[in-house]
Amino acid sequence: MCDYYEPEMPAVEREVPDAPACPLLGIAADRRTRYTFPHPDHRCYATAAPAVIGPSHQAEFCLSLGFMPCDRYQSWQYESGASPQPSALLEPPAMPTAPPEPVAPKRPARARRSAARSSEIGGPGKPAQ
Repeated sequence: MCDYYEPEMPAVEREVPDAPACPLLGIAADRRTRYTFPHPDHRCYATAAPAVIGPSHQAEFCLSLGFMPCDRYQSWQYESGASPQPSALLEPPAMPTAPPEPVAPKRPARARRSAARSSEIGGPGKPAQ
């Protein structure tokens, strides 16, 4: 028996972006799965036969945005004719050079008509001339 009430906390699901990694990195059992840290099960799929990758190579190239200078990646890219990874992955997004111009809020049409009528008849509480 509990002496206090503990409300249920709602589960919060968040989109967590993948950690940067070489697109040719995967595990032996599944090419599309990888760990976010060097792991002995990682394989390089740059060649027909997936190759074992040492932990230092994984840390320096495979598990960072620095995978493009990797010899294996460059060989695969040359042989397959694949285009390089989009530069958007490698560079931060461009910042706007100037802040956007402020936009004056518009009054609803009803308010504009009401204001127009008031000015035609001399304003609120004033007789028409």
